[in-house]
Amino acid sequence: MDVIKKLITVSQASDASGGRKPNKPLLLLLSLSKLALDGTSELKWTEIEAKLNELLEQFGQRADERSAAYPFTLLTNDGIWHVSEGVNPNASPKQLQTLDASGALDSPIENWLLVKRSNLMQAARAIAERQFPDTLIMEVLSLVGLDPYEVMSAAKYLVDGDRKRDPKWPPLILENWNFSCAFCGYDGKLNGSPVAIEAAHIHWFSSGGPDDADNGLALCSLHHKLLDRGVIGFVDQATLRVSPKFTSHADYSPLVSDLHGLEMKPLVASVLPKIEYINWHTANVYKHGHTA
Repeated sequence: MDVIKKLITVSQASDASGGRKPNKPLLLLLSLSKLALDGTSELKWTEIEAKLNELLEQFGQRADERSAAYPFTLLTNDGIWHVSEGVNPNASPKQLQTLDASGALDSPIENWLLVKRSNLMQAARAIAERQFPDTLIMEVLSLVGLDPYEVMSAAKYLVDGDRKRDPKWPPLILENWNFSCAFCGYDGKLNGSPVAIEAAHIHWFSSGGPDDADNGLALCSLHHKLLDRGVIGFVDQATLRVSPKFTSHADYSPLVSDLHGLEMKPLVASVLPKIEYINWHTANVYKHGHTA
């Protein structure tokens, strides 16, 4: 039995635009964290409800109060998870609380992960890498309670047929945007080479986004992270907006707030982001206000 393959291929709800639903993977990462710490993957609903909702707010799009209950019950359909007796697959969060529900990985899965600690860490790395861009992986692992450095030092899990990144894509993107941040204009160099300027996907590569010229922006490290966290989004192909959920105690207006309404100007006009990639980011990453 290929345990890691079973963990990374859990069924996930999606929509016509290729929407991402990291609900189940985030729950799995929480269970792996529990297993690493306590030798058991069992999670009590009352102990993880708030944490799972927080993770969904930060790294997904939490639609309603059922968002966290959904993976807790429906993960049983994937043949890797079981819940305590009497729990209905459509149980509400309140019902899960009343039943004092718990869930855990099935014994064969759990036993394999416990044979060697490296098994568990490799599984956690595989789940994280298939769900999140590089800018977010370390943060996600840390917030679920795993040591991100230990996880990322585990062997990479390879699957035949996995998409390969195009090595020509990053330099192409940087050149199209004149080796400067598309948001703030930062163009720092060290010994003549760009420093802290990165090629950023709009529709994440980990979620099926292509290495195309119109799916990339040259961004400084700060704005790459803010784009992937949903702080910065798009009004249209050229115009930026800043999430109304973003706050800061210091005045970072020139770095963040002043970007609201900014029009990007690439070196080559034809490489402005394609609208389908903008729409994917808007639906799956950008943090809308409460009235959106």
